[in-house]
Amino acid sequence: MSDSSTAMDIERRAASYLQRKRYWTWSEDDQKELDAWFAESLANRVAYWRLEAGLGQAERFAVLKPAMPRRAPQTTRRILPLLFGAAAAIAAIAVWVFGVPSFTDDNLRTYATTVGGRETLALADGSRIELNTDTVVRLAATAKRRELYLDKGEAYFEIEHDAKRPFVVHVGDHVVTDLGTKFLIRRDEGRLEVAVVEGRVQLDAANGSAKSRLLTQGDVVVATANTIEAHKKPLATLSDELGWQHGLLVFDHTTLAEAAAEFNRYNSRKLIVADAKTARLTIDGKFQANNVELFARVARDVLKLKVETRGDNTVVSAR
Repeated sequence: MSDSSTAMDIERRAASYLQRKRYWTWSEDDQKELDAWFAESLANRVAYWRLEAGLGQAERFAVLKPAMPRRAPQTTRRILPLLFGAAAAIAAIAVWVFGVPSFTDDNLRTYATTVGGRETLALADGSRIELNTDTVVRLAATAKRRELYLDKGEAYFEIEHDAKRPFVVHVGDHVVTDLGTKFLIRRDEGRLEVAVVEGRVQLDAANGSAKSRLLTQGDVVVATANTIEAHKKPLATLSDELGWQHGLLVFDHTTLAEAAAEFNRYNSRKLIVADAKTARLTIDGKFQANNVELFARVARDVLKLKVETRGDNTVVSAR
C-alpha cells in the first residue's frame, strides 16, 4: 500500500470517528475504540485532531451545519464514506473562506506529544517552545513569518523578539502576539489560559471584535466562550505551574478533584475521586506526574482515605 493511500485511509477513519462523536450516538465502547486507535500511532491522533480543528472552525462560523437526525451506531456505519466527504468539504470551506491554514501548507509543520510526553522545539532564531502532554501545534517559522497554531494542549514559549517578524500564536478565537517575552498558553476544551512569565504579550480576539489586551509579567488571562477574566499571579506560583517541564505536578491547597484532573492529563491510568466530600479535600506537595499510584498512597495516608484499583483506574474514596 502506498503512503498516499495509507494517509487517505487514516483520514477516512478519523473522519468517521469524528462524525459519529459529534453528530450521532456515542457510547463508552465507541470511546474505548477511539482510544485504542489513538494508541496505535501518532499519525492517527494527528489526523483526527487536524480534522477536528477544521470542523470546529467551520461550525463556529456556520459555514456548513449537519442536518441529519441521530441514529443508532450500526446505521451510521453504512454511510461513513459520505460523512468523510462532508467532513473534508467542511474543512476545505473553512480554509477557503476564513483563512484557516490548510493541512497541506508547505510552511506549516505539525508537532504532537503523546499523553505524558513532552517535546522541545528549538527555532533557528534562538526561540524555544516546550510542548506539554497531549499537545498538538502547527508551526511556520520562515524568513517571512513566525506563526504557531495551538490546536490543543499546553506550550511554554521563550521567544526572541523581532518587530519585523513578530511571533504570533493562534488559539481558537484568540491571537497572542509576542512583544519580547516568556509566556505559557494552555488550551483545554472551551477554555484558554495565557500567563506571562517575563516581558509582554498582546492578546486579541481573532475577529477583531474586542479591544487588545496588553499583558505583562505575572498577568494571567482565562477566557471561555462567554467570559474573560484577568488577574495577577506571583512568579513563584507560575514557576510551580511550570513544574511539568521537570515531570512534576505542584499542588498548594489543591482539591483532590483538581489534582485528579491534572494527573489524568498525563496518564492513561485514570485517577477517580469517588465522592463529592473527598473531592473537596485539599492536598499540598510535589509529585511525579507519571506516578498516580504514589500520589494515591500519599493521599490515603495523609487524608485517611481508601484507595482501590478498579480495572484501569485508581479510585480514591472516604473510608
